[in-house]
This record gives sequence, C-alpha cells and structure tokens, in this order.
Amino acid sequence: EEHEQYPNTTEQSEEKEAPVATEESKEEATPSENETFKQAVFDGNTEEVSTMAAFREAVANPEVSIISVQANLTENTANIMTIDRPIKIQGNGHTLTFGNN
Repeated sequence: EEHEQYPNTTEQSEEKEAPVATEESKEEATPSENETFKQAVFDGNTEEVSTMAAFREAVANPEVSIISVQANLTENTANIMTIDRPIKIQGNGHTLTFGNN
C-alpha cells in the first residue's frame, strides 16, 4: 500500500505581499444603499441633551435629527411625545427611562 506524502507547509510558508492598488485599478468608493439612506435621513442638526426638558425640546425641533444623550434621563409617564420623523438617539452609555414609576 502506497501513501502520498504531503510537504510540511509550516516549514515552507512563504510571506505573500498584499496586492498594491494602482491608479488604473482604483475605483471610486460609492456608498451602499444603506449608507446613503443613513446620510439622507440623519442629515439635520445634532442636539446634546442632559435633561428630560431638553430631550423633549430636541424631539419637538424638526431641524434635529440626532439626539446625543449626555446624562441618564427619566420621565414618569410613558406617553410624553409623538415623533413624526426619523430620529437617531445616541445613548452614549446613558439610560432613558419612560413609564409610570
């Protein structure tokens, strides 16, 4: 019975160079549909808030599309506002609490 012998690849490893982009091979980066959607939706002002009153004002302001929370916020009612547009809320590690506590 004959057995094939395979070379020990760990001893014969070769470092391969990463391909280098040339001016001819470079293509302009085009944003994906998802990236384009994010840019279009959240292209308004960013508002930093550290109180619930400031949070409510930012939600009510149609020019704000990103709210950056700077402190833990609590509201004792669950129904504090209606949001009629996309808003991105950056929690930054803080907690937003809504409800009848």
